[in-house]
Amino acid sequence: MHIKYKMISVAFCLLSILNLKAEEISVYFLSMPNKILPSLDIVRKKELLDAQKDSTHATIKNLFNDTLVLQQMTDNYLSIQSGIAQTEIALLTMTNQSRIICVIQTFCAPVCDSHIHFYTTQWKLLNTTDFFIPEKTAWFFKENPDETGKILIQSLLSDISLTTYHLNPDDLSLTQTYNTPQYLDKETALQIKPYQKETPRIFNWVRNQYQ
Repeated sequence: MHIKYKMISVAFCLLSILNLKAEEISVYFLSMPNKILPSLDIVRKKELLDAQKDSTHATIKNLFNDTLVLQQMTDNYLSIQSGIAQTEIALLTMTNQSRIICVIQTFCAPVCDSHIHFYTTQWKLLNTTDFFIPEKTAWFFKENPDETGKILIQSLLSDISLTTYHLNPDDLSLTQTYNTPQYLDKETALQIKPYQKETPRIFNWVRNQYQ
């Protein structure tokens, strides 16, 4: 009986997909492979989208019984928060008017770090560097530092690199923020701060890539 009910629920969700406009992010969210967000099956994805119709911040429980919030959704963008993890999904238009999907997953434990991937609309993984090349760590520091700054910066360049990426829901521009200094002890972080640039790196989607 339980299996039969589940099959009916999945069939209902698949029918719901067909009723959505093909251009909307919701279509691709529903068809997204489980390996990208293992905590959400198609039934809960549909539940989340239904909840979003009645609330700005739709909230449900995922498969692991954790609270999951749909923070924002437009036709081309969707953002989900669950505990220390955030997932952003965006539809990007190519010059030939075809679409690709950008997925950013950010984890904060406690310093935030992101991973970015690109897919076809059939969720075939694409080569990230064809569409986006992250700024190197050195960019996030001011030019011509003094000797103390050179030593501090060099030590960071050889350390782990913690970087976050975020998409702007309005224009789908991409912001890259360098977070490694947040990982440092308070004294070292204060020493390095004067040498850091005050603004993050912002990329715009131009033709077929972020520039």
